[in-house]
Amino acid sequence: MGGRVRKAIRQAGTTQKDLARRLGEDTGTVSKWIAGKVLIPTFDLSRIAQAMGRDLTWFLPPDDGAPPGPPSPDDVLRDLPGLTARDREVLLALYRALVGQ
Repeated sequence: MGGRVRKAIRQAGTTQKDLARRLGEDTGTVSKWIAGKVLIPTFDLSRIAQAMGRDLTWFLPPDDGAPPGPPSPDDVLRDLPGLTARDREVLLALYRALVGQ
């Protein structure tokens, strides 16, 4: 959902800071929502949709009936700061072995 919020902000020609101001939220909170570091509560997603002039369903992923796939390697490693190059290499090899990529 964070990617959709980012896209709505970009298409509206506004900023994360402006959206945070309109919602009465801290810019750090909005940044975390957009980065996918924390889930956007349903109530807040509804407020975002209203602030961006979008229907709430626009922010939801399409339901094609398929279960969600595994996270990308970048998503997995993003939350693990401070890894050495060797640690990253080992974790990526393990990840590929587990998800078959």
